[in-house]
Amino acid sequence: MRGQGMPRFLLVDDYAIVRRGLREILGEEYPKACFGEASDGQEALELIESKGWDLILLDISMPGIGGFEVLKEMRRRRLSTPVLILSVHPESEFLARALRAGAGGYVTKQSPPEVLTGAVRKLLRGTVHEPHAGRADGARVGGR
Repeated sequence: MRGQGMPRFLLVDDYAIVRRGLREILGEEYPKACFGEASDGQEALELIESKGWDLILLDISMPGIGGFEVLKEMRRRRLSTPVLILSVHPESEFLARALRAGAGGYVTKQSPPEVLTGAVRKLLRGTVHEPHAGRADGARVGGR
């Protein structure tokens, strides 16, 4: 992290209300955090290269360039910023694919805020967390 307690988050989701909710949840946990926002994959890629982020929170399903394409392009460009996937899709559908693509974790949008902030803390520390299989809260964080 750039400064103690001052992480830089890039929030990538095509819904402004989701980005605002993420900003509020993370702002409670990290009051001095800096936030950037992108509403699609193209905008995200431009911001990823132009700024130094500590963590990217990335939606899978967006118009145009989606989350998997962003991950693929990040890998091609050798960008190593940790990525937490946020999705409406259950982890059984996309978790393995997200981790293979380079994401550091996967949280469903149905998860409680505590699951999100727990996953964020782990990724910011660079640690790996493998929850128990069959967990109902939709959280799973894994290494790249």
